[in-house]
Amino acid sequence: MPDHFKNVATSKPRSLGVPDDFRRQIDDDTRNCILLVGAGFSNFVVRARGRRLPDWSTLAEMMIHDLRGRVTRATSARLRSMLEKSQLLDIAEEFKNSTRGDAYASFLRRQIDPPDLVRSDVHDIALAIEFRGIITTNFDRIIEFHTDRFRPWSYPYFLEETAWLQRGGFLAKIHGCISSPNPAKNLVLAKSDYQKLAKNKKYQQLIKSLIFGHTILIVGFSLTDPDFLGVVDSLHAVFQDGFPSAYALIRGVSPEQRIAWRKRGIEIIPYREHRQLRGFFAELLELSETKYQSGRLKTVPFAFTKVSDVKAQAWEFYSNWKQGTTYSPALKRNVAVTVKGWKHVTRRSRPQPEVCHKLSLLPCAREVIETCREAVLVRKLVPYVDASGRLVLRDLHVLRGRSQQPFRADIWVFVVIELKTFVDEDSVLGASFYSVYERRV
Repeated sequence: MPDHFKNVATSKPRSLGVPDDFRRQIDDDTRNCILLVGAGFSNFVVRARGRRLPDWSTLAEMMIHDLRGRVTRATSARLRSMLEKSQLLDIAEEFKNSTRGDAYASFLRRQIDPPDLVRSDVHDIALAIEFRGIITTNFDRIIEFHTDRFRPWSYPYFLEETAWLQRGGFLAKIHGCISSPNPAKNLVLAKSDYQKLAKNKKYQQLIKSLIFGHTILIVGFSLTDPDFLGVVDSLHAVFQDGFPSAYALIRGVSPEQRIAWRKRGIEIIPYREHRQLRGFFAELLELSETKYQSGRLKTVPFAFTKVSDVKAQAWEFYSNWKQGTTYSPALKRNVAVTVKGWKHVTRRSRPQPEVCHKLSLLPCAREVIETCREAVLVRKLVPYVDASGRLVLRDLHVLRGRSQQPFRADIWVFVVIELKTFVDEDSVLGASFYSVYERRV
């Protein structure tokens, strides 16, 4: 197993091993296993500054917050009561019915498909394992961000093209994908969406074809997760008495809950802390590597890893850039290059290799601002009141450009611009460089 994974697995004080009965069930062959992934798996640290994607409860709370001002106080109170009772599908139904299709899509993309994803150790380890395939109820693109080993197919399009079922290495997004057109129609999120899916015989047959003859390993769900309950019900409806072997990594369950779920065909592998999953998947990866050599290298290329190695050269470029004028055709205004942007890029809390990489992208950032003709609003920051008592809104916009890299694959360079606007006057106070990062093409 690669050293990088060994270090991740052994550096934690508590470890979660792979149960012997699970190993026997898959016959020590990870290709006899299908990974079923829920929202909790995307809830690991996968965004900049340690932020996370929302789980089901958090997303429902965001929906209620977004509806403020568009529904009555009585409705808001009723939705809060539904949240306390974990009636999450009903909240999603109310939100969908109260929101225009374009606004619905925009809301979900803001929450589920952010531009500031970073790599996660757990994902790197788990997605290096040779599973037969992956099934996920998630709409996000976390798995695709981490690896291209699994070919993605998403609802509802895969219902019409089923040849891919015969091949392994699939990523079946059985509730849709956030990148699909018309999310209001093509994502399974609200209660009515689940009811429609439960009546779809073609969908049930597809689930049976995906899972038949394989052991299921479930991760990223809680016992009250609507997706988890819905998938279990679907499996029971499809397989009835022939329910496939299923193991679920669930946090903080009692012995009584394990017994109850065992009767329903789910063997729970309990754990206390999310970080224990690193050890579990590292052990499973080692099992996979003994049978299927991945060709993953143990060494890494030479690269600058200390800011001191590149800071002087980067600052010389930045200070010259700061003194000039940078016009953005996308924003139709000049973009200020300030010390604030430099401090954000070189912030001490960032790992030094990340800072080095961001500094190396500064020349690309300048060209992106000067040539890109489309800006996308990605986040609204906390507004403030200026010295004159005027309320100022702060929005972050992203510009992007494709960079051809010598000796490696092309990249997208994303540049973040902060735009300040006076609320009462509806006029732009100014635009300034905020940050830069890379995403793979």
